[in-house]
Amino acid sequence: MQINYKIFENIIKSMELGIYILDWKKEIVYWNKGAEKITGITKDEIVGNKFKEELLKYSDKNGNFLNTLETPSMKTIADGRERIEKLYIQIKNKERIPIEVQVYPLKNEENQIIGAFEVFIDISEEERLKEEYEKLKRDAFIDDLTGIPNKKYINKKLRELYDDYKRYKLDFSVLFLKIKNFNSLVEKNGKVFSEKALKQVAKKISSITRSSDFFGFWEGNTFILILRFVNNTQVLEIANRFNSNLKNIEIDETKLEFLFGGSIITEEDTIETLLEKAEKKLLESETDKYENIKL
Repeated sequence: MQINYKIFENIIKSMELGIYILDWKKEIVYWNKGAEKITGITKDEIVGNKFKEELLKYSDKNGNFLNTLETPSMKTIADGRERIEKLYIQIKNKERIPIEVQVYPLKNEENQIIGAFEVFIDISEEERLKEEYEKLKRDAFIDDLTGIPNKKYINKKLRELYDDYKRYKLDFSVLFLKIKNFNSLVEKNGKVFSEKALKQVAKKISSITRSSDFFGFWEGNTFILILRFVNNTQVLEIANRFNSNLKNIEIDETKLEFLFGGSIITEEDTIETLLEKAEKKLLESETDKYENIKL
């Protein structure tokens, strides 16, 4: 019995996800471009081969290699269960990388298992960020309430970027983001409202910040973004994007509004003067009735 896997091809052939299909004989009958990209193993090298541990080397976090029957696809073919696991896979250059694996049984009309469909993604970056986050916590660089980098971490990062700017002329800018009328909102709604608001804003900022940038909790009701490789126009675009995304935040039926103030580093600047300029712009946004973004 053969699996007609071509119905999947137009959907999955160009995905970044690694995808392969095993048939009832436990042969690999499909291997997409994403799988090639992640592992370095080409379709021609793997399709038509019997699945075995020497072909795809899975291991646990301690480096113990799984035998064939312990691999997710083989377990699913054996018991018919869907499963999600975090493992490591040895790629073509012998390096081990962390992956998340999702496996689904393939069944015929009689509900008999005739193969397995596996999706795997490279979670190296996720694991790196998790490790960095844990290190930040150990070094007391994480704000207890919001769970994002604190002022101590941001000051450390500013020093690093300032050194890079002086050596290599790698521009960066600072953008402050503040919840408008926060004190009066807290007086009206209480401390629980305050904590909810700060947590929700931090979560949203985290989800929309570019991977090349840095963000953190500054103080009070103010957050800070450090934007790299940007000009004034791009800073304004980013501020507008944040404003658009954040304005939908509602805490206990109260909509939040935001103020922005930022500045790009110049030859004359120190870290202190850069921050002072951005804070001055933030203050201007507080007193302007029409514009909540000042650069």
